[in-house]
Amino acid sequence: MFQVFHPGLASGFNDPVSWTEPYFSPDDSYWKHRSNKSWVAVNESEAQIYPLPDTQSANAAVKQLEKFSESHNPFFLAVGFHKPHLPFQFPSKFLNLYPAESVKLPDNPFAPVNMPQVEFCYICNTVCLINNLVKFLHF
Repeated sequence: MFQVFHPGLASGFNDPVSWTEPYFSPDDSYWKHRSNKSWVAVNESEAQIYPLPDTQSANAAVKQLEKFSESHNPFFLAVGFHKPHLPFQFPSKFLNLYPAESVKLPDNPFAPVNMPQVEFCYICNTVCLINNLVKFLHF
């Protein structure tokens, strides 16, 4: 029903022959034009008009669970979420849950033993992004 792997050519564009039910793909057309920033805290009124893609996926999953609960047949439901992934687009209310002054980033700049270099570069870039975000929130 839902994407549990990366879409595109490698997966046959979500491998449609693998699903017994049509899979759900959120409408991200509104949010694509907002992706020129690495993160966006989305206010509640905007999110109500244009639900975030992961919110759409969660809502669709709940509907599917309700549908499946009407039957006594066993089922498997897989739900894939896009976040956390750049660009970070999230409900602004989450900023209240994690005040900037309470966020403590690790000071260990070293990769774990045997970690592939490509992953370490990805993590370093993410840590730099988060450090900049924390600095911005303190501003």
